[in-house]
Amino acid sequence: MVVVRPFDGELVPASARAELAAALRVVDYVLLAEDEDLESLIASLQPIEIIELEESEADRTQELIEHVRRRQT
Repeated sequence: MVVVRPFDGELVPASARAELAAALRVVDYVLLAEDEDLESLIASLQPIEIIELEESEADRTQELIEHVRRRQT
């Protein structure tokens, strides 16, 4: 299961990121959630493992921006 959340500075809307995640063969379910919804979702599902990618996503976004800027000069 993948939970897609909105975040500041996102380049692609959450709905489009959810569609991309849903296209992955290893993903069975995709949910869109706000931060306040996420806590109750986690509590009700009691997952074995939670992998958070927010920090790495911010790093990849910055790398993409820098790559595009370099190619434009």
